[in-house]
Amino acid sequence: MNNVTLSSWISDFILRIKQLAELKLQIEDNSLDENLKIWLGGLFNPETFITATRQQAARSNKWSLEDLVLEISKDDYAEKSNSFFIEKLVLHSADFKLPNFLKSTDEMQIQLSPLQMKWRRRETITYEEDSIVVPVYLNNGRDIMLFSVHVRITDNDPRSWYQRGTAFVCNKV
Repeated sequence: MNNVTLSSWISDFILRIKQLAELKLQIEDNSLDENLKIWLGGLFNPETFITATRQQAARSNKWSLEDLVLEISKDDYAEKSNSFFIEKLVLHSADFKLPNFLKSTDEMQIQLSPLQMKWRRRETITYEEDSIVVPVYLNNGRDIMLFSVHVRITDNDPRSWYQRGTAFVCNKV
């Protein structure tokens, strides 16, 4: 978080505390459900959250950790197990359209509606020729990459997407 003003840092911190307070209430009320929405950029250690969800999916299904791949979707999966929603995600240099395609846009960044993340076994996924690997960064500085996801593209030339710097960002600050 280089070059962040005090007021934007405090605003960001307040949003983080609100998210943690809401999660605490849901845990105390035993009301956590399959539609849990997490702001990854608002967690103090989002990598730990990703690791924990991966371990939980592996443990509950008796799968190997190495066999799991994180998939991103704008659609709601009918089967909610092994999944969670992320919110406040920003997409740079593209737009995310149904059915799960990146689409060219002139916008520099687009605030996305909540997206579903689902752990799936690598062997159950087939990557199309028209897909690219898109990094998911913690913040606009792009110095911390949390993970990457395969996403289908509308343009047949994958190089153009990399040249555009297409990426998901979890925190605008």
